Amino acid sequence: MVNEKRIISFLQRHGFEFDELRIKSIQELQELYTQSIYKQIQNFTPSTKNLPFSKNLPNNPFVSLKTPEEIYNLDPSFILEFSFEDLILNLHKQFRFIPLEKVQKILHILIALLQEKILGEIAQNLSNIPKEDRDFILEIYERQKEKISYLMSINNKLNLPEFREKFESILRLKTIINQSKLNQDEL
Repeated sequence: MVNEKRIISFLQRHGFEFDELRIKSIQELQELYTQSIYKQIQNFTPSTKNLPFSKNLPNNPFVSLKTPEEIYNLDPSFILEFSFEDLILNLHKQFRFIPLEKVQKILHILIALLQEKILGEIAQNLSNIPKEDRDFILEIYERQKEKISYLMSINNKLNLPEFREKFESILRLKTIINQSKLNQDEL
């Protein structure tokens, strides 16, 4: 942890008075420091502004597993909560008899399953649009399947009826423009 002088210096630069900080315990200073850092992150990252502050870490999804085969029954969305390295370490910690190379292969399979699940949901959400447009859009998302968070955000937006309506109206407008262009070319 950062030493007391640095914490006080940081907090002074972020609006706290020295006299106020001087009488606080190191635990209180650390808590103020943590909250101040979190506020700075919230100000820097717009997507986290409405998230409540929490020190809770995500639960290890592998702790409850008894056999390695059960891994494939987990909801693959837990992948978003951990780095790939953390997933490897947590899985290997649970099943030490599995070599690290095999753990990596298992996780690559789980990631591929999650990608396919998300792409399938996106395809389902786009089922109301013309096949040509749907195939073109899905091809774009297929090329970006490594960006799981991006695919999740697209899928979440497509689940919103108002977004889907706007999206479909834009595609209808595109179709009208293309048809009028074809009609002009025929003349």
